[in-house]
Amino acid sequence: MLYNANDYGRLPDGRRILYGRYRKMKIRKLTAVLVAACLALTAAGCGGNSTKGKYAFVTDTQGTDSTGGSALWQGIKEVTDSGGIETGLFQATTDTAEGYAEAFAKAAEEKPGVVIAMGAPMEVPVYDAATLSNKFNYILFDGTTHPEGGAASIPANVCCVKFAEHEEAFIAGYASVCSGIKTLAVLVGEENEANTRHVNGFVQGVKKAAEDLALESGSVTVSYEFAGSDELTPLRMSEALGLYNEGTSLIYTTGENLVMAVGMAARSQEKYYATGGVDHTDDGKCLFSAVPVYNLAARLLLGDYAQGNFQGGATVTYGYTDSCLQVKADFSTLENFNQEKFDAIVSALMLGTVKPDEGIAPSNSNAVTVTRIEPKDAEAASADAIAGGAIAPQETGAENTEGAENAGGETAEGGEEAGATEGGETAEGGEEAGATEGGEAA
Repeated sequence: MLYNANDYGRLPDGRRILYGRYRKMKIRKLTAVLVAACLALTAAGCGGNSTKGKYAFVTDTQGTDSTGGSALWQGIKEVTDSGGIETGLFQATTDTAEGYAEAFAKAAEEKPGVVIAMGAPMEVPVYDAATLSNKFNYILFDGTTHPEGGAASIPANVCCVKFAEHEEAFIAGYASVCSGIKTLAVLVGEENEANTRHVNGFVQGVKKAAEDLALESGSVTVSYEFAGSDELTPLRMSEALGLYNEGTSLIYTTGENLVMAVGMAARSQEKYYATGGVDHTDDGKCLFSAVPVYNLAARLLLGDYAQGNFQGGATVTYGYTDSCLQVKADFSTLENFNQEKFDAIVSALMLGTVKPDEGIAPSNSNAVTVTRIEPKDAEAASADAIAGGAIAPQETGAENTEGAENAGGETAEGGEEAGATEGGETAEGGEEAGATEGGEAA
């Protein structure tokens, strides 16, 4: 992105800072830069009791090993280390309601100023902990609190944080069509708010590109499917193979497990895919990836918190205008789309001149035909796997379809499973061949 010298101003200490048309975005970053000073003041007793005490990060059994967890922890540490605030990491011993409750109880024993967690599995535990005691404030990334079995409900001492998934998906949809791809699909897991935003944003990006390119009527097709689960099973890969076999050139998907399954299917069929939330652009078949910048989001939010601006009972959304989404692209195999065109649409999102709407459901336009498809049953998915070369015909029948769903390698009664390998080969004798490149099971 190019800047004119006139876009710069100076801080009182002589440092230069951007303003003008980039003022809003840069002021948010300046807020993060000033976090250390704010935390020091609150630690000394200024700014109210709500910002005093340890900052606690409660995690599932993965701790900070996941990509998002590691980046979020980094952002928390950057803030607290600069401000001289003690930080505690509380990792659950089991991924159960009891395990999460125990981790939150241990965090509460430290009398923290704020407790931070992330992910859908933490929605009920954070709600329970926050309603049990209002002495502490809670921040939940990538989730919305609710009671067990109940509708979304955010207590006054909880701030939920989400990223603009529809903006991630918009970029992928727009860039894919600009690259010359006209048969596309979206494959996501459970039909929830986040995945719905992914679907809505991707379709809007496709339609925007078709409009900008003045494509002919009906020349672009998009199908979308809520698979119901993002678990890594042969069934997920078979669903992706089915889409490719039916003519899809690119699938947009989200979540580490679905990304892995779609990636294996794309490589076996010499097709393409794009991802939201997970960066796979080092794979030659993944053209575009958009990922949240958790560490910056943590700095911005904790900066507001340190200044007494805790948005309890509400959801805060971060996107491109906050520089809290990062997009990567692989142009090595593209002829019709380059870095300059890609940067132009990303800049338009950052500046707010293009604004995808998370609430606009998929619909047809003059050039784009949109179709929702339902998940296939195991038998149909196995047929797709055969057609895609992932499972040998002699090892697959109606009696074996249950085995195709079993990621653990157990087979249905009366047949042995032939799991998918990257090259599409099966193990000798029809036994499971589940190991793929990198040792991951298909």
